[in-house]
Amino acid sequence: MIKKITFLLILLALSFGYSQQVVVQDFQSETLGGAIPGDGLFGAPTSGTIVADPEVGGTRGLVAELIASNSGNVWQGTNVELNLSVDLTQALPADRIMEIDVYSLSPISMLVRVIGTTNNEASAAVTHTGSGWETLTATFDTMLDGKPVANGVYTAFVVYPNWDTNTNNFISPAISRTVYFDNIKGIGDTCSNGVQDGTETGVDCGGSCAPCPAPPSTAAPTPPARDPGNVISIYSDAYTNVPIDDFDFGLCGGVPDVAVTEVMIAGNPTQNYTGAAGCQGISVETNRIDASTFTNLHVDFYTDDAIIGAVFNLKLVDWNGNTTEATATGLELNFNGGTNPALVEGQWVSLDFDLTAIDAPVVIGDLTRSDIAQIHITSNLPSAWYDNLYLYKTPFIPGTCSDGIMNQDETGIDCGGTISGCAPCSGVPTVAAPTPPARAASDVISIYSDAYTDVAIDAFDFGLCGGVPNIAVTEVMIAGNPTQNYTGAAGCQGISVETNRLDASTFTNLHVDFYTDDAIIGAVFNLKLVDWNGNTTEATATGLELNFNGGTTPALVANQWVSLDFDLTAINAPTVIGNLTRSDIAQIHITSNIPNAWYDNLYLYKGTPLSTNDISRNSFRTYPNPTQDNWTIETQNVRMSLITVFDVLGKTVMYIEPKSETVVIDGSNLKSGLYFAKVETEAGTSSVKLVKK
Repeated sequence: MIKKITFLLILLALSFGYSQQVVVQDFQSETLGGAIPGDGLFGAPTSGTIVADPEVGGTRGLVAELIASNSGNVWQGTNVELNLSVDLTQALPADRIMEIDVYSLSPISMLVRVIGTTNNEASAAVTHTGSGWETLTATFDTMLDGKPVANGVYTAFVVYPNWDTNTNNFISPAISRTVYFDNIKGIGDTCSNGVQDGTETGVDCGGSCAPCPAPPSTAAPTPPARDPGNVISIYSDAYTNVPIDDFDFGLCGGVPDVAVTEVMIAGNPTQNYTGAAGCQGISVETNRIDASTFTNLHVDFYTDDAIIGAVFNLKLVDWNGNTTEATATGLELNFNGGTNPALVEGQWVSLDFDLTAIDAPVVIGDLTRSDIAQIHITSNLPSAWYDNLYLYKTPFIPGTCSDGIMNQDETGIDCGGTISGCAPCSGVPTVAAPTPPARAASDVISIYSDAYTDVAIDAFDFGLCGGVPNIAVTEVMIAGNPTQNYTGAAGCQGISVETNRLDASTFTNLHVDFYTDDAIIGAVFNLKLVDWNGNTTEATATGLELNFNGGTTPALVANQWVSLDFDLTAINAPTVIGNLTRSDIAQIHITSNIPNAWYDNLYLYKGTPLSTNDISRNSFRTYPNPTQDNWTIETQNVRMSLITVFDVLGKTVMYIEPKSETVVIDGSNLKSGLYFAKVETEAGTSSVKLVKK
């Protein structure tokens, strides 16, 4: 074991011979730390203390004193654990150097070593003439003591006084050796020093370091218009915010006003949570919040950091009428990769927490919320953005379930929602599945799609799950388009092509368009390509499984068509699993726990669509998008014949027949939200998302 010395690193701009920043270590206000594990070769720790400069009239202040025994474990060394890493991944051997000031009145040689975070190590020898304080240069460019050449980032520095450079081994000197050292220098790892330097484009990121977190390119979704009496806004320019005592009071014991910074995202004020303080504390102690009748807390969230293990949690702290938090209770609202909705990266996620019932692990703690004095935000993400942090309630207005209007929190016309109290929605999609692009016949194996010629099918539903055949699906017409309605009555569907098996070994993708209006929590829609390996039965069959649920990309969502495209060329668990063999497909299995779903355009394909039948999105532009009023769509040398605008539920809200290369879509009468425009031209069709502020 090795004695650990904890010390403060000071970043200085010194000349190290290579015009790079240098890290300097001194011991002016340090004490020795406890021993930390070594690599099994260090033996017992040396005796180490922080003492005054031993030089008569010395001006160094405090330095480290090391006493190495001349018997027993002579290879013992003292480990100095660095607070700021040293970067020795340099191109030239001459760059792999560090310096250390050593005091001795007799000539000695020593071994020094650097240790990385993954136990990578490198060693170098230094020699002292015995003339008092000397600056020794350690060059880690050769193998020594069984350790490789330095090539990495290192977090610890070890000193071994009992080393002999003549024999390149540890020795037992005539007497115990006492040395003093100070000012360890090295090329600082710019990726962890809290400064924008080197090739970095941000603080400890960009350039040769990890990519910098990128802010969202679009603003957070615009909240709906609400009656002022139904909103308590903490941070949102859509509503009037309540008086805030302190937006970041240093909750985690850190410096106040460092957890978040207000930035502009697409012209919209947004909070950038940096993770610098570990958490954010918002104080409303002077004007406490009575949210006892408020049913939901909302916040819009964005991150581009890795989300594995990441969390973004909020806590409403109720002081229960006291002047301090001595008897405070907390209603905790937890958001991570396993919640619904889940924490994802690279897109805005709108979180709506139901405050009326405990729903672990998302909503835990105490539901009391009549005397909220603080709001705590904790996250282990180094960079995130949020907007529209508010509490709200939506009063029940009788008649919304029979007024023919989609209002309150209904998810369809006179159906769905919880506050409205309407019956659950259950109905067919109002628009057909997207039209597949034109493809060469040799590039498609169509199972079910009137866009292509389907292969010969022995049985479209042979009773796979032991049930009665031909009850799993029913063909229905959706907007004039034949579509399969999966009812869930049989538990699964089995499609047999045993007579004319499919060789899809050169086909790269499987496509299907899917729709459901049922609840999607825990729902799945999975497909399996069953390969019989040239046999007459499925005795040795293998399966390529393609899984679609609320956690896949794209995710299973309700009330809109979702186009699924599975890459069949590589395992990508949990979406693509099993065996990639697909040269002798005899069956296709569909399993789902959804009681009502529709699908169309089930086919395998390779290659690219025919360019003459599908207009490229790069051939037209839409602006402004988002907009508060109108969108303009322009094409390049091709006339648009028809534009159909749908809302997110697939309801047609507008038809336009421009017969021109430019058209203005009047969105002034549309509600805020997301819409889709299907653009039909002389060259083909495409679609574009339209966002109404």
